[in-house]
Amino acid sequence: MKKTTVPRRLALGALVSAASVLTMAAAAAAANTPTVNRLAGSNRYDTARVIATTDFGASTATIAVLASGLNYPDALAANYLAGRVHGPVLLTDPNSLSPETLTALKAIKATGVDIVGGPAAISANVATQLNNDGYTTNRLYGSNRYGTAQAIDEVFAPSFVGDLGTSGATAIVATGLGFADGLSAGGMSYAAAFPLVLTDPNSLSPEAQNTLTTDKIANVIIMGGTAAVSANVASQIAAMNITETRIAGQDRTDTAAQLTEQVEIPMLGFTNTRAVLARGDDFADALAGGAHSGLYKAPIVLTEDPNTLGTYTTNWFASHNTTMANIDVLGGTAAISNSTAAAAQSAASS
Repeated sequence: MKKTTVPRRLALGALVSAASVLTMAAAAAAANTPTVNRLAGSNRYDTARVIATTDFGASTATIAVLASGLNYPDALAANYLAGRVHGPVLLTDPNSLSPETLTALKAIKATGVDIVGGPAAISANVATQLNNDGYTTNRLYGSNRYGTAQAIDEVFAPSFVGDLGTSGATAIVATGLGFADGLSAGGMSYAAAFPLVLTDPNSLSPEAQNTLTTDKIANVIIMGGTAAVSANVASQIAAMNITETRIAGQDRTDTAAQLTEQVEIPMLGFTNTRAVLARGDDFADALAGGAHSGLYKAPIVLTEDPNTLGTYTTNWFASHNTTMANIDVLGGTAAISNSTAAAAQSAASS
Protein backbone atom coordinates (compact mmCIF):
# COMPACT_ATOMS: atom_id res chain seq x y z
CA MET A 1 0.00 0.00 0.00
CA LYS A 2 1.29 3.40 -0.89
CA LYS A 3 2.34 5.40 2.14
CA THR A 4 0.83 8.90 2.35
CA THR A 5 3.14 11.56 3.69
CA VAL A 6 1.82 14.82 5.10
CA PRO A 7 4.08 17.69 4.07
CA ARG A 8 6.10 18.97 7.01
CA ARG A 9 4.85 22.57 6.48
CA LEU A 10 1.21 21.47 6.60
CA ALA A 11 1.76 19.36 9.70
CA LEU A 12 3.47 22.25 11.46
CA GLY A 13 0.64 24.57 10.49
CA ALA A 14 -1.91 22.16 11.93
CA LEU A 15 -0.03 22.05 15.21
CA VAL A 16 0.08 25.86 15.35
CA SER A 17 -3.65 26.05 14.62
CA ALA A 18 -4.40 23.50 17.33
CA ALA A 19 -2.27 25.42 19.79
CA SER A 20 -4.15 28.63 18.89
CA VAL A 21 -7.47 26.94 19.51
CA LEU A 22 -6.28 25.70 22.89
CA THR A 23 -4.98 29.17 23.77
CA MET A 24 -8.32 30.78 22.85
CA ALA A 25 -10.19 28.14 24.82
CA ALA A 26 -8.02 28.77 27.85
CA ALA A 27 -8.58 32.51 27.51
CA ALA A 28 -12.33 31.97 27.27
CA ALA A 29 -12.24 29.74 30.33
CA ALA A 30 -10.31 32.42 32.22
CA ALA A 31 -12.84 35.14 31.41
CA ASN A 32 -14.63 36.56 34.44
CA THR A 33 -18.30 35.77 34.95
CA PRO A 34 -19.66 36.73 38.37
CA THR A 35 -22.01 34.50 40.32
CA VAL A 36 -25.53 35.83 40.86
CA ASN A 37 -26.89 35.14 44.34
CA ARG A 38 -30.56 35.94 44.84
CA LEU A 39 -31.73 36.70 48.38
CA ALA A 40 -35.49 36.50 48.14
CA GLY A 41 -38.56 35.54 50.09
CA SER A 42 -42.24 35.40 49.26
CA ASN A 43 -42.76 39.07 50.21
CA ARG A 44 -40.79 42.02 51.61
CA TYR A 45 -40.94 40.68 55.17
CA ASP A 46 -39.75 37.28 54.05
CA THR A 47 -36.93 38.77 51.96
CA ALA A 48 -35.77 40.62 55.08
CA ARG A 49 -35.91 37.28 56.90
CA VAL A 50 -33.79 35.59 54.23
CA ILE A 51 -31.20 38.37 54.34
CA ALA A 52 -31.04 38.27 58.14
CA THR A 53 -30.75 34.51 58.46
CA THR A 54 -28.18 34.37 55.65
CA ASP A 55 -25.94 36.93 57.30
CA PHE A 56 -26.46 36.23 60.99
CA GLY A 57 -26.14 32.70 62.25
CA ALA A 58 -27.68 31.60 65.51
CA SER A 59 -26.54 33.78 68.42
CA THR A 60 -24.34 36.07 66.29
CA ALA A 61 -26.82 38.94 66.60
CA THR A 62 -28.39 39.44 70.01
CA ILE A 63 -30.35 42.51 68.94
CA ALA A 64 -32.32 43.11 65.75
CA VAL A 65 -33.61 46.44 64.50
CA LEU A 66 -37.26 46.52 63.47
CA ALA A 67 -38.84 49.04 61.10
CA SER A 68 -42.14 49.37 59.29
CA GLY A 69 -42.20 47.59 55.95
CA LEU A 70 -44.74 50.05 54.57
CA ASN A 71 -42.74 53.27 54.89
CA TYR A 72 -39.11 54.23 54.50
CA PRO A 73 -37.93 57.16 56.70
CA ASP A 74 -37.29 55.29 59.95
CA ALA A 75 -35.59 52.37 58.21
CA LEU A 76 -33.28 54.72 56.28
CA ALA A 77 -31.79 55.93 59.56
CA ALA A 78 -31.93 52.46 61.13
CA ASN A 79 -28.80 51.12 59.45
CA TYR A 80 -26.62 53.27 61.68
CA LEU A 81 -28.23 51.66 64.72
CA ALA A 82 -28.01 48.17 63.23
CA GLY A 83 -24.30 48.62 62.56
CA ARG A 84 -23.71 49.57 66.19
CA VAL A 85 -25.54 46.54 67.57
CA HIS A 86 -24.21 44.32 64.78
CA GLY A 87 -27.65 43.06 63.88
CA PRO A 88 -30.04 42.90 60.94
CA VAL A 89 -32.76 45.32 59.90
CA LEU A 90 -36.07 43.46 59.88
CA LEU A 91 -39.41 44.73 58.59
CA THR A 92 -42.92 44.22 59.88
CA ASP A 93 -46.49 45.08 59.13
CA PRO A 94 -47.10 48.11 61.33
CA ASN A 95 -50.24 46.71 62.95
CA SER A 96 -49.27 43.13 63.67
CA LEU A 97 -45.90 41.39 63.92
CA SER A 98 -45.26 39.69 60.60
CA PRO A 99 -44.78 35.93 61.05
CA GLU A 100 -41.72 36.00 58.81
CA THR A 101 -40.12 38.48 61.19
CA LEU A 102 -40.76 36.29 64.21
CA THR A 103 -39.27 33.36 62.31
CA ALA A 104 -36.13 35.41 61.65
CA LEU A 105 -35.80 36.44 65.30
CA LYS A 106 -36.04 32.84 66.41
CA ALA A 107 -33.57 31.65 63.78
CA ILE A 108 -30.85 34.12 64.74
CA LYS A 109 -31.67 33.64 68.45
CA ALA A 110 -32.00 37.36 69.12
CA THR A 111 -32.89 38.39 72.65
CA GLY A 112 -33.84 42.02 72.05
CA VAL A 113 -35.50 44.18 69.42
CA ASP A 114 -34.90 47.87 68.85
CA ILE A 115 -38.09 49.32 67.35
CA VAL A 116 -37.59 52.45 65.24
CA GLY A 117 -40.54 54.79 64.93
CA GLY A 118 -43.43 55.72 67.17
CA PRO A 119 -46.72 53.86 67.62
CA ALA A 120 -48.05 55.36 64.39
CA ALA A 121 -45.18 53.70 62.53
CA ILE A 122 -45.15 50.41 64.47
CA SER A 123 -48.10 49.85 66.74
CA ALA A 124 -48.03 49.08 70.45
CA ASN A 125 -49.57 45.75 69.49
CA VAL A 126 -46.36 44.73 67.70
CA ALA A 127 -44.29 45.58 70.79
CA THR A 128 -46.71 43.58 72.97
CA GLN A 129 -46.44 40.57 70.66
CA LEU A 130 -42.65 40.74 70.87
CA ASN A 131 -42.73 40.99 74.66
CA ASN A 132 -45.12 38.06 74.87
CA ASP A 133 -42.69 36.03 72.77
CA GLY A 134 -39.92 36.76 75.24
CA TYR A 135 -38.09 39.62 73.53
CA THR A 136 -36.94 42.76 75.30
CA THR A 137 -37.98 45.80 73.29
CA ASN A 138 -36.60 49.31 73.12
CA ARG A 139 -38.36 51.98 71.05
CA LEU A 140 -36.51 54.91 69.47
CA TYR A 141 -38.69 57.63 68.05
CA GLY A 142 -39.48 61.31 67.84
CA SER A 143 -42.50 63.43 67.07
CA ASN A 144 -41.94 63.03 63.31
CA ARG A 145 -39.57 61.31 60.87
CA TYR A 146 -36.84 63.88 61.53
CA GLY A 147 -37.21 63.42 65.26
CA THR A 148 -37.01 59.63 64.92
CA ALA A 149 -33.84 59.94 62.86
CA GLN A 150 -32.46 62.25 65.55
CA ALA A 151 -33.28 59.73 68.28
CA ILE A 152 -31.44 57.02 66.35
CA ASP A 153 -28.48 59.20 65.42
CA GLU A 154 -27.93 60.47 68.96
CA VAL A 155 -28.44 57.23 70.88
CA PHE A 156 -24.68 56.61 71.01
CA ALA A 157 -21.87 58.83 72.20
CA PRO A 158 -20.24 61.09 69.59
CA SER A 159 -17.08 58.99 69.95
CA PHE A 160 -18.84 56.15 68.10
CA VAL A 161 -19.39 58.24 64.96
CA GLY A 162 -17.04 57.23 62.16
CA ASP A 163 -14.77 59.55 60.25
CA LEU A 164 -13.95 59.92 56.57
CA GLY A 165 -10.18 59.75 56.54
CA THR A 166 -8.84 62.92 58.15
CA SER A 167 -12.11 64.82 57.66
CA GLY A 168 -13.37 64.15 61.17
CA ALA A 169 -16.71 62.79 62.38
CA THR A 170 -18.92 62.23 59.35
CA ALA A 171 -22.67 62.08 58.80
CA ILE A 172 -24.86 61.43 55.78
CA VAL A 173 -27.59 63.94 55.01
CA ALA A 174 -30.57 62.91 52.87
CA THR A 175 -34.04 64.20 52.24
CA GLY A 176 -36.76 62.89 54.53
CA LEU A 177 -39.35 63.21 51.77
CA GLY A 178 -37.98 60.59 49.40
CA PHE A 179 -36.09 57.32 49.60
CA ALA A 180 -34.16 57.20 46.35
CA ASP A 181 -30.77 58.64 47.32
CA GLY A 182 -30.78 57.45 50.91
CA LEU A 183 -31.22 53.81 49.85
CA SER A 184 -27.73 53.44 48.42
CA ALA A 185 -26.13 54.92 51.55
CA GLY A 186 -27.44 52.26 53.95
CA GLY A 187 -24.41 50.00 53.72
CA MET A 188 -22.04 52.92 54.24
CA SER A 189 -24.01 54.05 57.30
CA TYR A 190 -23.85 50.51 58.73
CA ALA A 191 -20.19 49.79 58.01
CA ALA A 192 -18.60 53.17 58.62
CA ALA A 193 -20.80 54.29 61.55
CA PHE A 194 -22.04 57.37 59.72
CA PRO A 195 -25.39 58.53 61.14
CA LEU A 196 -27.95 59.09 58.40
CA VAL A 197 -29.54 62.46 59.12
CA LEU A 198 -32.88 63.28 57.51
CA THR A 199 -33.88 66.81 56.65
CA ASP A 200 -36.58 68.79 54.96
CA PRO A 201 -35.22 69.27 51.42
CA ASN A 202 -35.63 73.06 51.42
CA SER A 203 -34.39 74.03 54.87
CA LEU A 204 -32.25 72.18 57.40
CA SER A 205 -34.62 70.64 59.89
CA PRO A 206 -34.07 71.66 63.54
CA GLU A 207 -33.71 67.99 64.46
CA ALA A 208 -31.00 67.57 61.81
CA GLN A 209 -29.19 70.66 63.04
CA ASN A 210 -29.29 69.36 66.61
CA THR A 211 -27.86 66.01 65.55
CA LEU A 212 -25.00 67.57 63.62
CA THR A 213 -24.15 69.61 66.71
CA THR A 214 -24.62 66.86 69.30
CA ASP A 215 -22.61 64.30 67.32
CA LYS A 216 -19.84 66.87 66.73
CA ILE A 217 -20.02 66.35 62.98
CA ALA A 218 -17.18 67.91 60.99
CA ASN A 219 -17.96 66.47 57.56
CA VAL A 220 -21.23 65.75 55.78
CA ILE A 221 -21.98 63.69 52.69
CA ILE A 222 -25.10 65.07 51.03
CA MET A 223 -26.95 62.46 49.01
CA GLY A 224 -28.52 63.66 45.78
CA GLY A 225 -28.72 66.84 43.77
CA THR A 226 -30.31 70.14 44.73
CA ALA A 227 -33.76 68.82 43.85
CA ALA A 228 -33.31 66.30 46.66
CA VAL A 229 -31.40 68.44 49.17
CA SER A 230 -31.39 72.12 48.25
CA ALA A 231 -28.44 74.47 47.98
CA ASN A 232 -29.97 76.33 50.93
CA VAL A 233 -29.58 73.26 53.15
CA ALA A 234 -25.97 72.93 52.02
CA SER A 235 -25.37 76.59 52.89
CA GLN A 236 -26.91 76.13 56.32
CA ILE A 237 -24.62 73.15 56.94
CA ALA A 238 -21.59 75.12 55.77
CA ALA A 239 -22.56 77.94 58.14
CA MET A 240 -22.12 75.44 60.99
CA ASN A 241 -18.44 75.16 60.01
CA ILE A 242 -19.08 71.70 58.57
CA THR A 243 -17.47 70.58 55.33
CA GLU A 244 -20.04 69.23 52.89
CA THR A 245 -19.52 66.93 49.93
CA ARG A 246 -22.43 66.39 47.57
CA ILE A 247 -22.82 63.07 45.75
CA ALA A 248 -25.20 63.67 42.86
CA GLY A 249 -25.78 61.87 39.61
CA GLN A 250 -28.22 62.30 36.79
CA ASP A 251 -30.73 60.09 38.62
CA ARG A 252 -30.89 57.78 41.63
CA THR A 253 -29.00 55.00 39.84
CA ASP A 254 -26.20 57.36 38.88
CA THR A 255 -26.04 58.79 42.40
CA ALA A 256 -25.62 55.26 43.77
CA ALA A 257 -22.83 54.56 41.28
CA GLN A 258 -21.13 57.88 42.06
CA LEU A 259 -21.21 57.09 45.78
CA THR A 260 -19.33 53.84 45.24
CA GLU A 261 -16.68 55.45 43.05
CA GLN A 262 -16.14 58.66 44.98
CA VAL A 263 -16.44 57.47 48.58
CA GLU A 264 -17.10 53.82 49.35
CA ILE A 265 -14.41 52.06 47.32
CA PRO A 266 -11.56 54.62 47.41
CA MET A 267 -12.08 56.01 50.92
CA LEU A 268 -13.88 53.36 53.00
CA GLY A 269 -12.39 50.14 51.69
CA PHE A 270 -15.54 48.79 50.07
CA THR A 271 -14.86 45.95 47.66
CA ASN A 272 -15.08 45.90 43.88
CA THR A 273 -15.49 42.12 43.84
CA ARG A 274 -19.04 42.03 45.23
CA ALA A 275 -22.08 44.24 44.69
CA VAL A 276 -25.59 44.37 46.10
CA LEU A 277 -28.24 44.99 43.44
CA ALA A 278 -31.51 46.42 44.71
CA ARG A 279 -34.67 47.72 43.11
CA GLY A 280 -34.40 51.48 42.77
CA ASP A 281 -38.05 52.41 42.38
CA ASP A 282 -39.18 50.81 45.65
CA PHE A 283 -37.59 50.78 49.06
CA ALA A 284 -38.31 47.61 51.02
CA ASP A 285 -35.56 45.22 49.92
CA ALA A 286 -32.79 47.84 49.90
CA LEU A 287 -33.72 48.92 53.44
CA ALA A 288 -33.28 45.39 54.73
CA GLY A 289 -30.20 44.99 52.53
CA GLY A 290 -28.25 47.83 54.15
CA ALA A 291 -26.87 45.50 56.82
CA HIS A 292 -25.89 42.95 54.16
CA SER A 293 -24.07 45.65 52.21
CA GLY A 294 -22.34 46.90 55.34
CA LEU A 295 -21.25 43.47 56.56
CA TYR A 296 -19.59 42.59 53.26
CA LYS A 297 -18.58 46.17 52.45
CA ALA A 298 -20.27 45.55 49.12
CA PRO A 299 -21.72 48.69 47.52
CA ILE A 300 -25.44 48.97 46.82
CA VAL A 301 -26.31 49.79 43.21
CA LEU A 302 -29.85 50.31 41.96
CA THR A 303 -31.99 49.24 39.04
CA GLU A 304 -34.26 51.69 37.26
CA ASP A 305 -37.20 49.34 37.76
CA PRO A 306 -37.78 45.58 37.99
CA ASN A 307 -37.20 45.06 34.26
CA THR A 308 -34.56 47.70 33.52
CA LEU A 309 -31.00 47.70 34.83
CA GLY A 310 -30.38 51.21 33.55
CA THR A 311 -27.49 52.84 31.72
CA TYR A 312 -25.57 54.07 34.77
CA THR A 313 -25.73 50.78 36.65
CA THR A 314 -24.84 48.86 33.50
CA ASN A 315 -21.82 51.10 32.98
CA TRP A 316 -20.82 50.69 36.63
CA PHE A 317 -20.82 46.91 36.37
CA ALA A 318 -18.90 47.10 33.10
CA SER A 319 -16.23 49.25 34.76
CA HIS A 320 -15.62 46.42 37.26
CA ASN A 321 -15.89 43.54 34.81
CA THR A 322 -12.44 42.13 35.59
CA THR A 323 -12.94 42.02 39.36
CA MET A 324 -16.62 41.38 40.04
CA ALA A 325 -17.11 37.90 41.51
CA ASN A 326 -20.56 38.07 43.15
CA ILE A 327 -23.75 40.00 42.53
CA ASP A 328 -26.24 39.72 45.39
CA VAL A 329 -29.72 40.39 44.05
CA LEU A 330 -32.25 41.49 46.67
CA GLY A 331 -35.83 40.34 46.26
CA GLY A 332 -37.72 38.00 43.99
CA THR A 333 -38.36 38.31 40.28
CA ALA A 334 -41.19 40.79 40.87
CA ALA A 335 -38.59 43.13 42.38
CA ILE A 336 -35.71 42.38 39.99
CA SER A 337 -36.49 40.18 37.01
CA ASN A 338 -34.22 37.36 35.88
CA SER A 339 -33.45 39.30 32.71
CA THR A 340 -32.35 42.33 34.73
CA ALA A 341 -30.13 40.17 36.93
CA ALA A 342 -28.71 38.57 33.78
CA ALA A 343 -28.01 42.02 32.32
CA ALA A 344 -25.99 42.90 35.41
CA GLN A 345 -24.07 39.63 35.18
CA SER A 346 -23.38 40.18 31.49
CA ALA A 347 -22.17 43.75 32.04
CA ALA A 348 -19.87 42.58 34.83
CA SER A 349 -18.38 39.77 32.74
CA SER A 350 -15.19 40.01 30.71
